[in-house]
Amino acid sequence: MIFNTLLVSIVLSVLPVSGLRGGLPFALARGVPLIPAYLICVLANALVGGVVLAGIIVSTVYLPGIKAPDMFIK
Repeated sequence: MIFNTLLVSIVLSVLPVSGLRGGLPFALARGVPLIPAYLICVLANALVGGVVLAGIIVSTVYLPGIKAPDMFIK
């Protein structure tokens, strides 16, 4: 039962709409202790930032020939 709660908390922490404001209170309301809930939600949220940063690095370093659309360049 706690695994399902943590899984839903991770999903809520990863979503841009709710982030930590949704995942952490959900886990605490479902009875998960504060420290594990905090660590899991923060790590899940940080993982998204790492994936986005890696995508930016890959797109600029390994795919330099791809140009941004003109609507993004002023």
